[in-house]
Amino acid sequence: MADLTSLIKFFKKLFRILDYPKKTGVISGIDTVVTLKNAVGNDTTIMLSDMYFSLTSKDEAQRFSAETEVDTAKFTVEDHDCDNFSMALMGYWNRGLVSYPFGFALSASHAFNIFIDDQKQVWIVEPQKNKFMAVEEAKQIKDQTTNQPYFPIKFIFI
Repeated sequence: MADLTSLIKFFKKLFRILDYPKKTGVISGIDTVVTLKNAVGNDTTIMLSDMYFSLTSKDEAQRFSAETEVDTAKFTVEDHDCDNFSMALMGYWNRGLVSYPFGFALSASHAFNIFIDDQKQVWIVEPQKNKFMAVEEAKQIKDQTTNQPYFPIKFIFI
């Protein structure tokens, strides 16, 4: 049986067949906006593509995002940088027939992803490392060039 499981995994990887996250609920577009505004502030421009989104757990989201292998790509200034990583990951989340509240976000100096889990907690997702951070954790991150790469968030598209 273990050989069959290994063979299935091999063919899934070969043909890029992903196990999409398990749906555990639904959130309306209005609740999505309210949840995001409460987490990131009212000054952020938020655009939604749907009126309802399916929810999943943070663990399922991390598992699926890792399965895409977006984080394994090589960073190249201007050719494959932060916006390319975040749009690529968002693209995988939109390949299936289910819409999740997983989107693209921009600060003044960085592009990344944002996600709402089935507990309605907002997560900042760094696609270059497949790292999911609570909003408060992401607000504490400082770097040498931009000081605070994730905040304030200027734009979110889900």
